[in-house]
Amino acid sequence: MHTLQFGGGTFLLPRMYALHPAARVYCLSLDDDRGIQIPIDSFDMTRFTQWCLNGNEAYIEQWNSRGTNRGTLKAIGTWIDEDDVYIDVSSIISKDEMYLSTVMELARVNNQRAIWDNELQVALETGLVFA
Repeated sequence: MHTLQFGGGTFLLPRMYALHPAARVYCLSLDDDRGIQIPIDSFDMTRFTQWCLNGNEAYIEQWNSRGTNRGTLKAIGTWIDEDDVYIDVSSIISKDEMYLSTVMELARVNNQRAIWDNELQVALETGLVFA
């Protein structure tokens, strides 16, 4: 599975395509109540599919079908941190629509430890630390 092979990913619906690595976007979660944490040894396609079918796929598709998103799409985001896999609804924000400083503040307000700079293929720490 892509997440285990690459340490995470951002997947676009409806066909679950991985976000192209050259896309000039930031990815971060603004829907913290939709995320889950799974021990890496329990992570598989069944757990992933259950999360999708638990209303998250429909939520993402509904958001993306609106015409008022101003350059922001929602996707499925995954990443590995230590011994856990995280799955959440990721917001994809075009670098042409928002400055990095604004995206970082948005991430901090939403209790995010990092954002993903897709163009540079690197996680950018927000400075928040959780015990």
